[in-house]
Amino acid sequence: SETGSLPVNRAILNPIIALLHAKGIHVHALIGDRNFALPQWHSYATSTVENVIRFNTESIPSERFDGIHLDVEPYLLPGFNGPRHGEILEGYLELLSKVSDQARPAKLIIGADIPFWYSEPDEFTRRISSIRFRGVVKPIYQHILDIVDNVAVMCYRTTSSGLDGVVAHSLGEIRYAQQAGKTVFVGLETGPVSDERILTFRGIPHLNDVNSLHGNHLFLIPTVDSLTFYQVSENQLEDFATFFRALSINRQTLYHWTTNNSVSVPGAKLSFETLGVEQFRRVMQETLLELGQYKSFGGLAVHHYSSYKSLLESSAR
Repeated sequence: SETGSLPVNRAILNPIIALLHAKGIHVHALIGDRNFALPQWHSYATSTVENVIRFNTESIPSERFDGIHLDVEPYLLPGFNGPRHGEILEGYLELLSKVSDQARPAKLIIGADIPFWYSEPDEFTRRISSIRFRGVVKPIYQHILDIVDNVAVMCYRTTSSGLDGVVAHSLGEIRYAQQAGKTVFVGLETGPVSDERILTFRGIPHLNDVNSLHGNHLFLIPTVDSLTFYQVSENQLEDFATFFRALSINRQTLYHWTTNNSVSVPGAKLSFETLGVEQFRRVMQETLLELGQYKSFGGLAVHHYSSYKSLLESSAR
């Protein structure tokens, strides 16, 4: 709409919700945009929540939403890993508080999606990141669980055990939720995920003649309206020097960082899309067995319906 809020169409949604309720399925309205974490965007989210509340008041009980679920990912905003980190997270927590204050009087359950690494030590400081919110210093995931009724931890791994498995990555949230009387759902991914490479580098970029360099580097070349990055290993430096000279690039604009680590992250580490339904079911069963001992564990959340359906159908072919 013109205000930025999402309308809620009764003619379309009432019969769908009634059908799902008849099958014993709870229905929550999903609202999500990374910008909603910023104070100037809060009204877009809160006005959408008002639309959901109005929808419920105008519908019979069997056709009403059971809750609101926020898929707001503030870590995708520019500056999150820099000087705006605390400011962005504080805005995000304020948003959760506003929506919770709106929805609870309307008897709507409040949930939020969060990444598993909110509860894990930073790779540089080896400490779990904490921020001050309304006078209290806590890890961000604990602040979130204090505000909402449940979280869905986006724990996108394709193994259940080990230090990098689903169980280990979700225990921080589950244990705190146990104390706080809240619920945690653990998310698994079935959609397409590309292979990636993670580079580690720190500090401000350097300006050097490429011919004098050794080791692995990440180069940044600014153009009129954009930036281009090049990952160059030591044995590629000579070829890269020839490449940028052919482009008539000024050496004084050749910024670079020395990269300390380069880690390959295959898509199959994060998503079951290419692994098949048997691997998915095995990890799901192992995770349910391990986490089922906690009252705070609410079950598994599969992302998302269409890819999950395709994965299940692949076993029948």
